[in-house]
Amino acid sequence: MCVRASPGTGIPRSRFGSPKATSRRGSRACSPVKPVSSLRREGMGADTPTEGLLRRVDSDIRRAVAGQERAIIAFSGGLASLILAALVRKRCDVTCEVVGLPGSADAESAVVAEKFLDYPVRIVRPAPMNVLRAARAIASADARLSPPAALSLVPLALVEARHPRERILSGFGLTWDSSPVRSFLRSRSTILPGLQARTAAPPSRFRLLRVADLLGLPESFSRAARRTPAEGSGIGPSIRAMAHAEHASVARLLASGIPLHDYHGRAATRVIPKSSPVD
Repeated sequence: MCVRASPGTGIPRSRFGSPKATSRRGSRACSPVKPVSSLRREGMGADTPTEGLLRRVDSDIRRAVAGQERAIIAFSGGLASLILAALVRKRCDVTCEVVGLPGSADAESAVVAEKFLDYPVRIVRPAPMNVLRAARAIASADARLSPPAALSLVPLALVEARHPRERILSGFGLTWDSSPVRSFLRSRSTILPGLQARTAAPPSRFRLLRVADLLGLPESFSRAARRTPAEGSGIGPSIRAMAHAEHASVARLLASGIPLHDYHGRAATRVIPKSSPVD
């Protein structure tokens, strides 16, 4: 069942008018997306750049999940992870793990995706100290990673740590254009559909929106505001708050020059604007 937005509300609804989730949670039979193999029959044009991208990503996913009954996706509710989840659940059952601090955009988007797209979602709310440890480990792994890039890799690293014996799927390969980020991602065991087959530049957001349209994803979901994993998960504001409490920059906090403290208090939950001088 494909869902659409109620006029003027932005709330997804079924074709029959009322908000509704499909009945069989996580079932491939409930998936609203169109089969990739049907695009040619529908006259979408097999040789367009959009369809070519879709076929490459779908081919990567097919190889990645072959023989598996379940796949775990590091999910954010953003455009790339929505496309990834839609394609993966055609081939096996899927669990979408979302790292999001309370009130974060990613956590809220995941709840909506679970309710209206029937995506099985598990929200992970990490302790601030675990966030800081993961960010420091990532920053120390590659000195070329900027603080914003290192923070955006934290949600993926936390999902990986929860499943050390399983390979996680992520939409990072469709969105990031930073050479240090690509190098870091290739050093992990995470499956990144679209990364190996693409050129140096990632697909444009316009191209990803066209892919979402071809898959039949509801516009109210695919047109969600763009956000980095650091900001969407709330990790960026949390780390900036820690740095602010230490009267330090985020770069210095991640450089491990400051001893770890107990950040469970207000300092870990205050929202420090992105333009704060502690950046």
